[in-house]
Amino acid sequence: MKKLSYVLTAMLVFLSLTVSQVRANEGKLVLKTSEESKSICVGDSVFIDGRYRVLLSCRGLEMAPDPVFNRYMAWTKEEDGKLRRLGEIERGKLQGSTEDPFTAIEISLESKGSPLKPSERIVMTGDVMAFEFGVEEEKKEEIVVMDEGIDEVSLDSDVVVDVDDRGAVTPTLESTASGFSKVLSAVLKALLAGFVVVILVVGISSYFSSRKKI
Repeated sequence: MKKLSYVLTAMLVFLSLTVSQVRANEGKLVLKTSEESKSICVGDSVFIDGRYRVLLSCRGLEMAPDPVFNRYMAWTKEEDGKLRRLGEIERGKLQGSTEDPFTAIEISLESKGSPLKPSERIVMTGDVMAFEFGVEEEKKEEIVVMDEGIDEVSLDSDVVVDVDDRGAVTPTLESTASGFSKVLSAVLKALLAGFVVVILVVGISSYFSSRKKI
């Protein structure tokens, strides 16, 4: 029973390490020389059938930058710093594969087509960036709900919002002149009402005073 548990534990550890390696070495590649340079290589690394398949596409690479070192060679860089030849970049393209997991890719200038180790002329480098499989967040939209039958909503004394049958909102600004005319009309109405009240009071008092004289 103990042997079985040991075997299961070993298998779980092996699987966890294998999965972590696959995840760590699958991803996007962006190789640059410096921020000022226009040279760039982009690509992907995908684990298929026990090998890491790498595709690179480069722009801005100089044709035969050196009469001797005139080949661009790509190398995979492992976690311990060891470099393995991936292949030569031809016409700005590279399609290669490797069994060994890696964390970065470097490009060097070489004089031969099949060097055993890279020269000191490393011109580009870039790390493997893990793929992001996150779901894009849904954008929240503000929804304004308005009751049916409301044709006009007054926000303040000067602004009026008109709502048509489709729910479209059209704000309108009342002019200062119209506001002044409303105030004047209210004042005149108040004066007229006061004048009527005074006439009624005078008439009633005159009537009672004439009755007393009789």
